[in-house]
Amino acid sequence: MNGSTNRNGHATVEQALARLKFKPRELEPGHVWLAGAGPGDPGCLTLEVLAALGQCDALVYDALVSPDVVAVAASAELFYA
Repeated sequence: MNGSTNRNGHATVEQALARLKFKPRELEPGHVWLAGAGPGDPGCLTLEVLAALGQCDALVYDALVSPDVVAVAASAELFYA
């Protein structure tokens, strides 16, 4: 395995994202984002929502958001509504 592929010879997720040259928006203090969680599968989140969940300080969610999606916001303070 070399630095450009995983053990199956495919690009890693990080490498694929780098090829997109995707730069997520930085969340600004005091701003609120509203985002849909999709059908519950974290793989269906948009890149923008995935990046926002990774940066957020607080997450307000309800019963329609799966625990797997909530887990993406690992460092956020969680508020179940």
